[in-house]
Amino acid sequence: VAFGNYDVLHASNNYTKSIANPIEPYWVMWVLSCLDYWDATADRTAMALLQPWICRRLDRARVLAEQARTNAAALYWSRDDDRLGFGFEFPDNAEAQRAFRALTIEACARFGAVMASLGNVTAAGLYSGAAKEMVATLHAEKGWEEEWGMHATA
Repeated sequence: VAFGNYDVLHASNNYTKSIANPIEPYWVMWVLSCLDYWDATADRTAMALLQPWICRRLDRARVLAEQARTNAAALYWSRDDDRLGFGFEFPDNAEAQRAFRALTIEACARFGAVMASLGNVTAAGLYSGAAKEMVATLHAEKGWEEEWGMHATA
């Protein structure tokens, strides 16, 4: 995690928590950055500071992940990769929508586990439950293994 430069990582996560940004996948990656920081430091003070922002970002991501089931999530960027729409060119293709769903599932599951470790059973249940529900919804979709290809095993 940032080559052990934890102070810089925390400062960056804290600084960027409230910056207006219409790039929805960025916010889920920001949550994952906060969780990576937690995994490396178990910094309870930082997690308490960032938790409301993480919840806000994940709640928004969950709404978009539901929309992404029908390729309807308005993603303005989804990585600079030809499979994911070349950044800003075609970010709403089906693969980008699936990638966003996968990011959201991972972020919710990891955040739920952190909340459980901190004894916050309400948040743990909400986000772990959301991750499980998204996975169950995915598995109920006809032909999901084919659509998700090699990512279906993740």
